[in-house]
Amino acid sequence: MHRYGLPGDSQGTTPLRPAAVPRQDHHIDPRHGQDGVAHFWASGDDTTRYPTTGHGHSAYGTPGRSRIRRHAADGRTPQRRDGRRGEHRRGSRTAWRKRWLLVPVAALAAALTGGIALAATGNGIHFGVASPVTVQALGMDFSNAAVGQTVTAGAKVVAERATTLSDVALAVKGPDGTRVDFPHAHGWRLGTSQKVFIRSKAFNRAGTYTYWFAYKKNGRWIGLNPRRTFTVGGPSTPTPGATTPGATPSASGSAAPTAGPTSPGATPSASGSATPTAGPTTAPSPTGSPTGGVSSGGSTSPSTNPSLRGCVSNPGSCGYPTTDTAGVPAGTALTVINGGYTVTSNGAVVEGKEIHGCIDVRATNVTIRNTRIIGPCAYGVSTYSAGGKTVLDRVEINCTDGHGTGLAGPNFAAHAVYIHDCENALEINANSSVVDSVLSAREGSTTAHGDGIQSQDGNNVVIRHNTLLEINPVTSAIITNPTLNNGWLIEDNFMGGGAYTLYCPEQGTNFVVRNNRFVPAKLGSLYSAAYGLTDACGHAGITWTGNYRDSDGSAVAP
Repeated sequence: MHRYGLPGDSQGTTPLRPAAVPRQDHHIDPRHGQDGVAHFWASGDDTTRYPTTGHGHSAYGTPGRSRIRRHAADGRTPQRRDGRRGEHRRGSRTAWRKRWLLVPVAALAAALTGGIALAATGNGIHFGVASPVTVQALGMDFSNAAVGQTVTAGAKVVAERATTLSDVALAVKGPDGTRVDFPHAHGWRLGTSQKVFIRSKAFNRAGTYTYWFAYKKNGRWIGLNPRRTFTVGGPSTPTPGATTPGATPSASGSAAPTAGPTSPGATPSASGSATPTAGPTTAPSPTGSPTGGVSSGGSTSPSTNPSLRGCVSNPGSCGYPTTDTAGVPAGTALTVINGGYTVTSNGAVVEGKEIHGCIDVRATNVTIRNTRIIGPCAYGVSTYSAGGKTVLDRVEINCTDGHGTGLAGPNFAAHAVYIHDCENALEINANSSVVDSVLSAREGSTTAHGDGIQSQDGNNVVIRHNTLLEINPVTSAIITNPTLNNGWLIEDNFMGGGAYTLYCPEQGTNFVVRNNRFVPAKLGSLYSAAYGLTDACGHAGITWTGNYRDSDGSAVAP
């Protein structure tokens, strides 16, 4: 999100990173001096010093304010809606050049070793690649987990050269020898710089599990060392997340979502234009202001229990969405489509697809359900050219590389979607809703500003009952436009991470934030904000009630 843009060096031009064009709204990051040089910084009132990244930038978003800027346009080209290119500001870098001094000793050494050097460079060395993909580190947050507790594992991976892996996974062998992997990723791009692959899952059977990083090549899986183990339900297992009295959650933690839109499905043609059908009949849109009877946005899950504590270790046990309840249901058969996909038929239903490309909706009342979209894309799904209401139900969007935005536009209703590995999971604008979903941002470069949800403009928005646990470095779980968002309802979400977790509009009206659970700030953990929980949420235009910390239930002030 560009509200808190970070000046710095460009890492090169990519399809999602067009060359910079001079703008009038550039600004200086408050963490930097006027010369744009990054420094270590301390968060809030503690003295913890956070290191800068390898390129001299802080590892978190900045709390300073600036004007919002778009970084991408429709799902196919990185073009702004106003015709101008979007880009982060590029900072200056001094090109230091070393001067080498030739001395007689160096000349003599070169003469003495000249024969060896000539033999090495003249004949050439033909290296045989021993391992095209290498795991440099492997680990997880809990090596001794409770039954049903969500654990997060990660691998630091590097490749011998730039490549795209069709499927990657943190593979897991259960106590009975069966495979119970963490959620897979598709079309994962890897290069010669280290990249981190992170996945979360709850395991419901006691015993010892073995896990490792694996990828698919030429139709077969290749498992890499090291292999490590973790225990579920052991004698020294920590207590699961939800520890205070209250209704006992089910093993999955939330009610199974009901069926999505009920229009009869139609198979899209190979060209990507779906055959028209009767329009969708579910997923109501937010109509009216939050205090004037706005709909719940189509949520099918029960309300969560605020009396439960420590849900960050197992959101599902406290009734929040997980990857088991959002995204494409397990076992769904998908037809693979390669390339961009444009929907031009009114009332079309796109269902049961795995689309390796971006979806551009250019029709009225389109439904996308039980479908996986795999990038990289500027927008995984764009509704900027759509009419009526675009409905997404049980959809997964994987941007693959930490760039782009998963779902973007106005006039959509998203239910039980799982969006990940995008710089911004969601760009939500006027007359839209997202409910029962898992939204996770990832920054693919040091100039990125990732947000779980961001908004360019628009009123009448519902964000209800979502899991927005962001792994730093990112800017926020939710960030709004400072002046162009009114009539919003943010309710019953589980949020964490970012510089600040929630950025409210500075001049918003009829903006309701209620009954949300926050991971406490300044803990130095995966989902803990660096500076604080809220920004600009205390003015008269905002109704703030019932928001609390996950750790102890204490009230969160606006």
